[in-house]
Amino acid sequence: MGVGIGVTIFLLPRKTAPAWADELNPITRRPYTSPEEYEEVRRLSPQEILQRQQGQITNTKPVAPPAPSPQPQPQAPPDPKCDKIAARINDIINAERKETPKGGFPQGRKGIAERWREIAENKGKWGRKPDGELIDKVKNHFAEYGKGQKELIDELINWTDRKCEEKGHTLPRNARQYAAQKPELGPGKPLEPAPTPTWSMAVPPAVNIPKDGKRAK
Repeated sequence: MGVGIGVTIFLLPRKTAPAWADELNPITRRPYTSPEEYEEVRRLSPQEILQRQQGQITNTKPVAPPAPSPQPQPQAPPDPKCDKIAARINDIINAERKETPKGGFPQGRKGIAERWREIAENKGKWGRKPDGELIDKVKNHFAEYGKGQKELIDELINWTDRKCEEKGHTLPRNARQYAAQKPELGPGKPLEPAPTPTWSMAVPPAVNIPKDGKRAK
């Protein structure tokens, strides 16, 4: 008589994963990271979930890269003619006349900076005639300053036309101030121009108005 041998196979139960581990968070579209997160989402209403989904989309929008900073314009190469203009302007302003030889006459240019100081200091106590008009010596100093100032303005026009500053050249100190201002008869007046006004091609030259208030024709 045959004997049947039965074999019983026992399957060990698999370790079951928690429910939240197999689901995606409907808000982040990613797996839950903790049971607390899972329970928090479960307590939300469908409307609250939708609101959080919209907020998640808004917060994850890509940020536009910053606009590129403007590149500086390349500077034009130096211009030798601008150096010559600057040298002439410096001579007009700062030239120092050599000492007049005994029994001789003044020689060389006197810069308008020195003429300005002479008028402002007025060491010779130059004054006016009985009728109030300036004495001839003072009028001569103002006239010479005016001549130098006109030369200076002509050179500044050349400087501007050649765009010397755009090419990296620099004007001598107070060049635009000397071109726009005139000294006051001292003593005790400023020994050099004020910071403003300054000369500019966009600004027309000042018109002298006589004491009677009428413009000179």
